[in-house]
Parts: sequence; C-alpha cells; structure tokens
Amino acid sequence: MVDTVKNKYGSIDYLINAAGVNIHGQFSKLDERDWDEVIDINLKGVFLCCKAVWPIMTQQKESQILTISSASGLNSYPTGTIYCASKAGLNSFMDALTLEASEVGIKVTNICPGQIDTPMWNLNDGEVNNARKYMLSADSIASLVDYVLTRPWNEQFKNLTLFPYEIKGSMQLLLRSKNRGPGGKFPTSQENN
Repeated sequence: MVDTVKNKYGSIDYLINAAGVNIHGQFSKLDERDWDEVIDINLKGVFLCCKAVWPIMTQQKESQILTISSASGLNSYPTGTIYCASKAGLNSFMDALTLEASEVGIKVTNICPGQIDTPMWNLNDGEVNNARKYMLSADSIASLVDYVLTRPWNEQFKNLTLFPYEIKGSMQLLLRSKNRGPGGKFPTSQENN
C-alpha cells in the first residue's frame, strides 16, 4: 500500500488511521479469538501503518499522522473490555508517538469520538436504529479531519474528543452493549451478551 502511494504520488503527506472493529460481551464469554481480532485491527494495524510510512515521512518533514480512536479508550464500560483496552492502548500509543514525531517533523493528532453512525452498529437492532439520529455522522468526523489536516503548520491538535450532544444517560448505557458479541456475531434479542 505504502509503495503504491509513494510510486504514484512521489510522497506520503498524510496517514489517516481509521479502521476499527468492536466485539462486546460479558468478559466470561469472550475468548482469545475475540481479543486477537480487535487488538490486531484496532492497535496493531495502526502500529504497522505508522511503521510503514515513518521512514518516508521523516525524510520529507511536514507530514501528518491522524488516528481516529474512540472515547471508549478514555471512559470504559461493562461488556467493552477488549474494545476499551484496544482504544486505551491506541490512545497511549499515539500520545507517545506524538513526542517522537515532533522531533522529526511529523505532526500527530488523535481524535476520540463518541458514538458515530456507521455499520459497526447492529443494523438489525431497532433500539440502535432509533438512536442513529442522535449519533455523530461520519461526515462530521471527515470535516474535523479535513480541518485538522489543513491548519497552518505551526498549529497542532494533539488529542480531540467529540461526543454526540444528545446521547447521554440511559441511551448511552443502551448503546454500549449493542455491537458485536463474543465470536464476532451481533447478539440476538434472546442472547445475553
């Protein structure tokens, strides 16, 4: 991927890490396969992408790495042990990378949004679908990314947290357990995840 972009455009000015998966469930029902899938994509994937562009960006200077993490890495919740751990690890990784990157001319920004209306949520769950109107839109995150990447070079956003204004209280608790369950499957209404 990195070689393809470098060969086509001659440089890599930006890396945007935006992949993520989420598996929820009571801790006792989670297994190693669930852990490996979430950690490999949410944390190791970002590490590998940053590692791949690092030599190019350090030579270029004035490059940027931006990662879409999650507010779940700042505030944990029941049934989110693996996801919260992956995002907390990602937040710490980006925080440390920011310090090293500043020494070699790379800006690093970490965005920690709350609930975003994406297919990561169970499309067959009526309660989730009713809550979608309150969630952040993917377009709003894209606008924020664009804003950060187009700021003058002397401006740096290190960590940004963004929450949906209307999602709080009982709706927030409901949504926290509505992603994929153990084994990577969406829970049915009969399953206790």
